[in-house]
Amino acid sequence: KEVSQAIMNEIGRGVTFFYGEGAYTNEKRNVIFCIVTSFQVARTKKVIEDIDKSAFISILDAAEVEGKGFKRPAL
Repeated sequence: KEVSQAIMNEIGRGVTFFYGEGAYTNEKRNVIFCIVTSFQVARTKKVIEDIDKSAFISILDAAEVEGKGFKRPAL
């Protein structure tokens, strides 16, 4: 929860938790899902790595994002 709090407080983005389980280890895992702008990626990675050096971070491009905190594309 420390990572999620840091993302919300320092980056200003909301997070969603998914609950997972490692297929090999059967260990329960919390997965944090967060959408940030391309300008926020480097800072978000630093915030996460400062708290958890072993965090698994996946960065994907989104074709489109709409909703609170993100502007609708101009038509």
